[in-house]
Amino acid sequence: MSRITHILQPEEEILFQTKVHKWVLVGPAVFTFYTLVLWIFFPGQQFLFMFIFALLWLAAGLIRYTYTDYILTNRRFMRVSGYWFLHTVEYPLEKIDSVTYWKLLSDKWLDTGVVTLFGIGIKTATFRSLARARELRDAIHSQLSVEPVHYFD
Repeated sequence: MSRITHILQPEEEILFQTKVHKWVLVGPAVFTFYTLVLWIFFPGQQFLFMFIFALLWLAAGLIRYTYTDYILTNRRFMRVSGYWFLHTVEYPLEKIDSVTYWKLLSDKWLDTGVVTLFGIGIKTATFRSLARARELRDAIHSQLSVEPVHYFD
């Protein structure tokens, strides 16, 4: 959380925060276990290389899961990733027109999904494998439905 709080602007508060779902680690973990079993029963250099590749894939997934956050504040939606070097992609709420939520049957069981942002000046932004994706969509919709400030009154 401390790596995120210094990104916030004055009077900006976090309304909703989510991460990539833990399910993204299952594929690399199963592949790592499979290559380990192959390497144990059929010792050979090719299975050793497959096992090393599987460990690297698992480590990359673990880093993605641990150091990627999706944050909705009262002013913007952000995707923050990285540990030493933070990469932040921001979408001001004024620029977001609509939000879609898409899921498969397995996503319904796991409470994951795909959230897509559409808006003015925003190239379509799609966020996959999100934990609590439906709640994120609802939180963004609740911020978009706030009564706008009338500048010409």
